Amino acid sequence: MWGLLRKRCIQLSTAYLQHDPSYLFSQGRLYTKIRFPFFLDEKEVGHISVGERKSGEPYSSRDVQFLTTFANQAATALSRVRLYEEMEYHAQQLERVVEERTSKLRSLHAEQKRTMLDISHNLQTPLTVLKMKIDAWRKHAQYSDELSGVEQSIESLSVFIYELLALASLETSLEQESREQFSLSELLHEILEEIHIIAADQKITIESNIAPGVFLVGNRKRISEAILNLSNNAFKYLGDGPERKISFSLTAEASTTTIRIQDTGIGIPASDRIHIFERFYRVQQRTHRQVGGTGLGLAIVKQIVEQHGGTIDVQSEVGKGSTFMVTLPR
Repeated sequence: MWGLLRKRCIQLSTAYLQHDPSYLFSQGRLYTKIRFPFFLDEKEVGHISVGERKSGEPYSSRDVQFLTTFANQAATALSRVRLYEEMEYHAQQLERVVEERTSKLRSLHAEQKRTMLDISHNLQTPLTVLKMKIDAWRKHAQYSDELSGVEQSIESLSVFIYELLALASLETSLEQESREQFSLSELLHEILEEIHIIAADQKITIESNIAPGVFLVGNRKRISEAILNLSNNAFKYLGDGPERKISFSLTAEASTTTIRIQDTGIGIPASDRIHIFERFYRVQQRTHRQVGGTGLGLAIVKQIVEQHGGTIDVQSEVGKGSTFMVTLPR
């Protein structure tokens, strides 16, 4: 481009040069006044004009070459300035569009959360009334069997509403919730005490390797909720294989700590792994045993972990189990 620009400058320069017959050089002309135009995109955007010398002598070919070089450099500088201005303009336009889209997304997200909260609160009251009536009807023995199915459905709906409220609450208020330093090692031992009791009834082996003295700054209740949700997920998808085992581990590095929960369950297909942390997403059942759930548990875990500045990942193979890894900053 600049070679072409230089060529244009030289060609058009000679067209504007005024000559004096008392001096002769390369093109057989003598010049006492010279004009060098600047071209950008085939349009003249400026020029350098050199008048007559005070000595009255004409300009030599060396003078013309020097001024041509200067004109080329000036044209290059002008081109870069214009390119910078265009880039700055487009960057400002892009920033404005992104800001508008982000504002719309935030508004839609806020409206969605408000809708979730409204629906959840409005459903809680009639469910509470139904539970009270079922407790009253249960006194009549003839209704006991008929009510068990209804009671189970109400309980499932109640769990769904609770998790919906929990997720909406996380998305709106965790930043304002209290955070403190607590022992993550002790918290995991407390959770494992409860898990051992549940596992013994279901003939499930529990293994653990918890590093001592690992502390974390965060909301203890929320971290506990995340670990319990992952544990519950491992129990649900453990399957009926010959080896039913869930392993818990806690390791610590200089700046991070990692919680691993590994099971020998049915595993997660690759096509589902990228979606399992989305709200309401359920892995398609591939076993004869249907697994209940709301599709919100892992979404809640992801929200808690990310709002503590951490990450969550999963490794899984169908038929061989899954490993969930939560990494949190210390």
